[in-house]
Amino acid sequence: MCRLLLIINTNYNKDIIIKFLKQSIIKKNTPNINSIKDSDYHKDGFGLAWKSNHNKKWIVYKKSVCYITDNNINTIINSIEKNILIGHIRSSCPNNKTVNYFNTHPFYYKNYIWCHNGCATNLNELFNEINNIIPYDLKKNIKGNTDSEYLFYYFIYLLNNNIGNELNKLTSSIIHFFKKISSFKSRISANLLFCSDNYVFVSRYINNNKISPSLYYDPNKNIISSEPLTEKYQIVPDKSAWIISIKNKKIISKFDLSKLIIKS
Repeated sequence: MCRLLLIINTNYNKDIIIKFLKQSIIKKNTPNINSIKDSDYHKDGFGLAWKSNHNKKWIVYKKSVCYITDNNINTIINSIEKNILIGHIRSSCPNNKTVNYFNTHPFYYKNYIWCHNGCATNLNELFNEINNIIPYDLKKNIKGNTDSEYLFYYFIYLLNNNIGNELNKLTSSIIHFFKKISSFKSRISANLLFCSDNYVFVSRYINNNKISPSLYYDPNKNIISSEPLTEKYQIVPDKSAWIISIKNKKIISKFDLSKLIIKS
């Protein structure tokens, strides 16, 4: 399984980014969580995304290799502007070992960013279900062959078809999204990070009765990560989703997803 990072803070030490990236090459550290979905080592690519303080647009840097082989990594880390940062390190799923740039996270569309830690079984069935739903103007943006990217554009489809302000559309889309993937024939684990202009949506979820992949939260430093990066952390509840305000750095909505599961 992959590793996720979210920081909403202007005062963090950039050493924490290195600590996150080092999860690529060391055994997992998931205290108090024993999910078989969490694995050791994540060497199939990495990505970092942050917002420009100048124009508020996302800057995305990603490579389909382990970070230790990238000679530019220290320069990139030193250039990151502190506001909001998303990170991802990839471990390819057993049923999709393709490692290339297009399968590397984060995925981005317009001013949306998406990262996924998880896997879907029966990939072809998942692809067919989503292809039958989303229109061509979204489908044409899919460049890789991961469940992650397909799920991203399905979520964009929901956003585009909900009404109201940004928060209302996001709330409705989260509810519809998890209702839908709970009904998919594929077994899906879906620890997700999604950023819009003003909000972050994060989830810890699997659509069966197994334990979801690990996810931790430090409310003092506004850090969410697949493995703890600070001394003071809490476990994000299993089968849950949150909406976080980027401006206020506060959780403003919580969703209980525990009823949206397929019994084993």
